[in-house]
Amino acid sequence: MQYDPNRGYPPPNYGPGPQPYPPQPPVHPNYQHLRPHRGGMVLTLGILSIVLCSLLGPFAWSMGSSDLNAMNRGEMDPMGRSTTQAGKITGIIGTVLLIIGALIFVLQFVLGVAILGAAASSRP
Repeated sequence: MQYDPNRGYPPPNYGPGPQPYPPQPPVHPNYQHLRPHRGGMVLTLGILSIVLCSLLGPFAWSMGSSDLNAMNRGEMDPMGRSTTQAGKITGIIGTVLLIIGALIFVLQFVLGVAILGAAASSRP
């Protein structure tokens, strides 16, 4: 690089500017008529049913089952099959946790009523 006292250094040469994005691959012609998969939503509901609110578990389980059946019938995009299966499984886990929590709640209620009843009947 030559320094010119009137103009300073020349601008650096960084090579060609940014290139446009490469062309997108064509959509598979057989998948154009299919409904899009909901694997991300099913998985999100399944994870939330384990972490946050077990009431979402049956919804994830039901949606996952119906979507997998639609994929097997060829009505839904099969590209989200593994995500949908994972969402269905986490929905099943969330549903089991919901049932266990409900059983513990009922057991505590029954034991509480029994203890209060026994305490009230033992008073003179």
